[in-house]
Amino acid sequence: MCCPSIASLSVSFVRWLPPLLLLFVLQKNEVQWLGGRTASMWRAVIVGIIVALAFATPLSQPWLGVGATESTGERSWLALWPLLSIAAALCGAATAFVLRHRVLLALALLGALLHVGHFYFALGVELLAKSLLMLALGAALLIGAHWLQRGGEK
Repeated sequence: MCCPSIASLSVSFVRWLPPLLLLFVLQKNEVQWLGGRTASMWRAVIVGIIVALAFATPLSQPWLGVGATESTGERSWLALWPLLSIAAALCGAATAFVLRHRVLLALALLGALLHVGHFYFALGVELLAKSLLMLALGAALLIGAHWLQRGGEK
């Protein structure tokens, strides 16, 4: 019998990996399909995938953080699983940025913030651990922004 955490991991990969791959392929091959008769259909598919990446996970369990205690004493590596949902929402935001779709970019970033709130309130992890993780992620983003800015100056 399979352990529940492995089953959860497998289901999440089966659920989100195909849309992410399709989004990547559509964005990379935009030049080929943009001028064709199916361009509006593919645009709608892209919009649907990005909105789903941004809002589906937190909206599927909207009350998860309400009334949650700080820690149940149980620890599991799956407690960090919402970080992958945040990454998926940010992949959608990056695609919206590349496609120059500002409204969709704003929606994807709003969804990523919703994921952060979902992550922050729903986990049975100490507040200090969550704060340190968020501090490390913020530092990584600042370093990445600085690196991108330096690359643009050359």
